[in-house]
Amino acid sequence: MTKLFDIRHDGHGGEHYVPCQRRSRTSTAAAESVKSHLGRCQREVLEFIEDCGVEGATTDEVIRHFVLRGWSENTPRARMWELEPQGRIFKKLGADGKPMTRPTRTGCPAVIYIAAPTEEFIKAQAMGATP
Repeated sequence: MTKLFDIRHDGHGGEHYVPCQRRSRTSTAAAESVKSHLGRCQREVLEFIEDCGVEGATTDEVIRHFVLRGWSENTPRARMWELEPQGRIFKKLGADGKPMTRPTRTGCPAVIYIAAPTEEFIKAQAMGATP
């Protein structure tokens, strides 16, 4: 059984992938069109979320940040969708184990995402300091 969105690797063994619906020419074409700058876009979204620290960022906040820099609203959302299964970002959990939220611009609750700890952060923690 084929899933709606198949994972397609970049052909170079890299970790970046482009989701698309294989049976749709337009979906496949769109996926192919972003391959050349996918890594840069994922990196920029990840860096923004890292810069948000423990406060994290909602999808709405990430979109707002990048739209102000000329990106399409769909681009940051898609990059977050890709980063989460890679384990590079994850939902911030509350004490009850449920994803934490905060209001969007329209007042709706939105899940907060935080970046996975970097190797430098983990090493600093082990040595008793934080970078």
